[in-house]
This record gives sequence, C-alpha cells and structure tokens, in this order.
Amino acid sequence: MFIRIIIICSAITIYFFSSLWSATISGTVLDAKTSKSLPDANLLINDANYGTASRDGGFYVFDKLPRGKYTLSVHMIGYKSIESTVYAKTDTTIDFRLEAEPIQFDPVLVSATRTDHRQSQVTVSTEILTERQIRESTGITAGEVLENTGGLYFKSYDHLAGIQIPSIRGSNPEQVLVLLDDMPLNGIQGGGVDLNNIPVSTLEQIEIVRGGHSAIYGSGAVGGLIHLITKTPFSDNKKKFGVRSSIGSFGLQTADILYSDAVGELNYLINFSHNQSQGDYTYTPSRLSEKLNRENNDFLGNHLFAKAQYKLNAQNKLQFLFQMLDSERGVSGSLFYPSPTARRNEKRRMTSFQLENQLSNKIRLRHLIFNQNYENKYKEPGGWIPADDRHITRSSGYQLQAQIHTHTSLQWVTGAEFQYDELVSTLFSKKQRKEISLYLQAEWTKQTSLIGLPAMVKLVPAVRYDVYEHIGDQVSPKVGTLIGFGSNQSLALRANWGRSYRAPSFNDLYWPADFFSKGNPDLEPETGYSYDAGFVLRKSDAINTQFESTYFNNRIENLIQWAADTYYIWSPQNIGRARIQGIENRVSLALPNNRISFSAAYTLMEATDETGPISQQLIYRPENKIDLSFGIKWFGVFLGIEYQWVDSRYGDTVNTIQLDSYSLLHSKLTKEISFDHYTIELALQARNLLDESIVIVDGYPSPGRETRFSLGLVY
Repeated sequence: MFIRIIIICSAITIYFFSSLWSATISGTVLDAKTSKSLPDANLLINDANYGTASRDGGFYVFDKLPRGKYTLSVHMIGYKSIESTVYAKTDTTIDFRLEAEPIQFDPVLVSATRTDHRQSQVTVSTEILTERQIRESTGITAGEVLENTGGLYFKSYDHLAGIQIPSIRGSNPEQVLVLLDDMPLNGIQGGGVDLNNIPVSTLEQIEIVRGGHSAIYGSGAVGGLIHLITKTPFSDNKKKFGVRSSIGSFGLQTADILYSDAVGELNYLINFSHNQSQGDYTYTPSRLSEKLNRENNDFLGNHLFAKAQYKLNAQNKLQFLFQMLDSERGVSGSLFYPSPTARRNEKRRMTSFQLENQLSNKIRLRHLIFNQNYENKYKEPGGWIPADDRHITRSSGYQLQAQIHTHTSLQWVTGAEFQYDELVSTLFSKKQRKEISLYLQAEWTKQTSLIGLPAMVKLVPAVRYDVYEHIGDQVSPKVGTLIGFGSNQSLALRANWGRSYRAPSFNDLYWPADFFSKGNPDLEPETGYSYDAGFVLRKSDAINTQFESTYFNNRIENLIQWAADTYYIWSPQNIGRARIQGIENRVSLALPNNRISFSAAYTLMEATDETGPISQQLIYRPENKIDLSFGIKWFGVFLGIEYQWVDSRYGDTVNTIQLDSYSLLHSKLTKEISFDHYTIELALQARNLLDESIVIVDGYPSPGRETRFSLGLVY
C-alpha cells in the first residue's frame, strides 16, 4: 500500500513540474481577405521538425512543448506560405492570416463530414460551386445554376413558374436531401425540393455530395445531398453596397439589393431579391406546325435574406439567419391536362441561431436552433374537381455537435438532434411527427509511406441512430477510406459503402381516403445500399489540372409505389426495387487568375426498375449525360459558355414513351468597369442559344432562346 502511494505521489509530482516547464501554442488559420477559417492547413515547427494541421474553424494546437523560442511555418494549397517566430514561455495564442494565391484549386467544404475540410481531404465524391462560379454562370436560381453539373439530373417544368427538382445518381427527387445553412428544406408532406425557389444572389457556395449519406444526415440522403450556403457578412469593417437589375425574354425582370456593415464585433448583411416573369414563351406541340403560347405561366417572387455574426471572443461566435420568401405563380399543367386557371401561392419563413464554441484545445461545440414555416396554397376553380387547398408545414429543431480530438491522428464527431414537424391542411387532419437522432463519426488519419512514396491513409466510419414517431427506429452505418499519395494528395484513391433511407412522407402515410385513393400508415422507409470507388489525379502547376473517375452502385429496396387494389383504389405500397450503377468522369483545367478555365463531365448510368419479372428503365434517367463549361477573362471582359447534352430517356414506367435526346448551349458575356471604390458590371446572357425545341418532362414544353441583360453597381 505504501509503495502504491509513493508511485501515485511521484506521478502527480512529475506531471505538475512538467506542466510548469511546458507550453502550448494554439490559434486559428484564417483567410487574410475574408477572415474565413481555413482547415487542413499544414503547420510546422521548423526547429523541431514537428507538425500538425488546422481543424474545424481553422483551429490548431501544439501541446506540451518545452518552453522556448520556435519558428512556425504555415502551408496550404492556394495560399502563400508564411512563417513566424514565437516565444512560448506560457500558453501562447497566435493567429495566422494567409493571402490567397492567384487561384485556389482545393476549396473548403463542410457537408462531407459536417466539419470543415478541403475537398482533397474527404473520402466521398463531391463538387463545389464557389461564389465566383455561381456569379459567372447563366442561372438566376439555384436550379438553373446546378443543371450543368455532372451526375445531377433535373425534372424541369415550365421555366421559372414551374419547378426544378434534382436527382443525384439516378435517385428519386425525394431521395435527395437539400440543406440551407444546415437546415433541411425537404418537407414532411412529400415531394422533392424546388430549387427554382432559391435565388442565387444570396448564395456563396453550393456543395454537392454524391452517394448515400444517411449515416450523418438521416432521412432523405439516399442519392446524396445538396447544401446551399448563404453569403457571409463582410468582416473588413467596411460598408458594402450593391444593386443589380435585369430584363429579359418572356417579361423577365429581376432586382437585387445588398447591404453589409459592421458595428464593433457585429457583422451583418441584408439582401433583397425580386424575380418576375410572364413566362409566355411559344412552343410547337408534337405532330403540329402551329406555334402556341404557354398560358398561365407567370411568376412573381420576393426574397428577403438577413444574416448577422457576432464574435463574443476568440473562442465563441454567434450567428443569426432569417429568410423570407413569398411567391405567386400560374400553374399551366401538362399539355395533356391543362389547368389554365390554377394558381399557387407560397410563403416560407426560416430562422436559425448558431453558436460555435472552442471549448478547449481538444473539444469544439456547435449548437443550432432553427424554425421553419412553409405555407402552400393551391386554387383551381375551373378543374374537373375544383380545388382550394391550403397546407402549412412547421419544422423546429435543435442540433448539438461536438468535435473531439483524442489524438493527433484521431478525431471524433458526435451529435444529437431533435426535430418536430407538424402539418396543418385542408385535406389532412392535423398530423405531427417527432424525431430524435444520435450519430458518431470517427476520422483516423495516418501519415506513412506506401510503395516508396509519402502517403496519407484516412479511414472514416460513421453510424447514426434515428427514432421516428409512428415509423420506428433506423440504423444507418457507413465507412469511407482515402489513400493519398504525394505531399498534396496528387493521386488519391477512395471508396465508400453505406446504408441510407427515406422516411415515408405524410402524403404516403395519411392521404385522406376517398373514392379514388388513400394513404397507407403501415409503410416502411425506403432503403438504399450503395458503394462507390474511384480515384482523383491533381496537378498544381502553371496549369492546374484535375481528373477524377468514380464507379457507383446503388440498390434501393422498399420503394414506395402507388398501385390500385382489387377495388381500384390507389394506395402506396413498399413493392418497388431498383438498381442504379454507372461511372462518373470529370476533368477540369484552370490557368492562374482563372483567365482560362475548362471543365468536362461525362456520366454513364444504367438505372433499372426491378420490381416486376422484367426489368424496365427508370423514367427520366438518361444513360448518357455530358456537361461542358468554358470561361475566358481578358481586360475585364469575361466570356462563359455552358453546354449540356442529355441522352434519350423514357417518360413512362412501361417504357413505351421515349423522349428525344437534347442539347442546351448557354453563354454569358460580362464587362466590369472599376473607378474609385465603385465597380459597374454589364452582363449579356443567352440561354438555349441555338433555340432548340426540347421537352425535358413529357407534356411540359421548354422555352426556346432566351436573352437577359443586367446592370450592376457595387460599392
């Protein structure tokens, strides 16, 4: 007993005196211009040949260093390296601000692991549209900007008045999770998310994660997810003001006003957007030569966005966000079943509070509280069965996430979520649903040597447990791996496997019974088992080059399909099965300052419905898709060209209606004129430049050539 006491006392004494003679160096790595955090930056103590990497929020730490003088250097692709001398007599804090190089070829994303990482550091296939790429595109809505992205397919109806709902890797639109600053937009009532409702003037970045991702995001992420990230208030303590207006074909009128300012540690940004279109384009019905005007296809939308960030101290940051969307539109209906008097009004209100806290050198917390109200009114007085419906969905939630570093090579991301959904409708009796979730993700990274080359090996297992009221429990595992060769992962091999699911919508579960249809409260969630494997080649030189290729395979079971029973009443059943597999290829090139940029994506996909004895092609899933983009800058003039070719596809489940392949060519010409503190921007856009007559969804014609002219002023 006495010997044990001596040992314990000695250990305490050694620890106490060692702490007196040791020091900690910590801080954050930030972008010098935007003050945004930079994760995965490499920090080295040159004197001791000892290194670490910045984490979520750009935070880094060197722990238990002997007290003394050190020279620290910071290196990151796309930024100039810097070094600084630090005298570590006690715990020392030093922040590094890196200046961007002429081109940044490895952007930061958050959606892949729910933590900040450079794109080259994640195991899953991702694509990032930066603010520059969004600004240079020809789209004015998130749907228009994303339609030229590899692996994404859109069902587009009726220009701006219609809807654009995305599919990733051949999934149903309901199986794509859409987030807006971490808030889920997928409604409980049913259907995919209409990306025509999101103006791009408020967006700073769009992240696409391909493949099942329910292990950390829960229901809906069977095909993947799309994360819309809004603009961040400027942090240079200078006022920013901008105004932009556009006019175009089919009565298009847009206006955007932006204002940003700072008061002490409070930075805020306000943006108002107005979009309006008559939508009265002409089209030629099949088998006819006479041109007709699309009627009852007008759109009017107003969008108000406000965001504020307050830095409580070096370790705590509070963010507030508010969005308001009001829209009114005509609903033309299909050419087979027109609805010339139908109207739809929508109102969406979103509010969120987010607190980030660096609790210690090893623990970082994030709290998110959000509330969302969505009202959808549909009125059709002239229909076969007149309709005057009103649906209100309310969603409130709380998310707590902790990032824990237990070792230099191991970090954990764990969290808990609670969400309450409610539907108040003229069709449904009042319905509610509660969801409680827990998730855990480990990220193990090892620097080693393979086949004589420096390599990084990363293993990322994750699992999520969801409890749904009236549905039951769901367990979603996933594991991903990445092997990168070279100091900057110039060659990376990656693979993923996981299980994902989608909970039935309220339309599926509780559709009110009538003479024609009824819901099914006994439905099981749809489940998907997916895996993918591929490689990425990168070269950062005079010409920055990247080539990636990924094979994917997704097997989906318990698909919910509406079918008639023996009494000819339609009801949803878990009777569907599908298999989707293919190859995604993408190459991108860029010169310094992005004077010339080029990207090409080719997707080969086989999507089959295996529900019956004979396999059929899933509707609206083309076998081939090509997306090209080219941009050139010269003396303040930018010319951008986007081209898309989509193969033929079937418009019905029995594969008797085949829609022709089509191609779309868009272009944009921009000129910027700067003087004093002002910048004037002139832009001329042309969509469907070749004036092709195309049909994306059977019965819904698309407009021909469309021109847009915009004028903007930024201070």
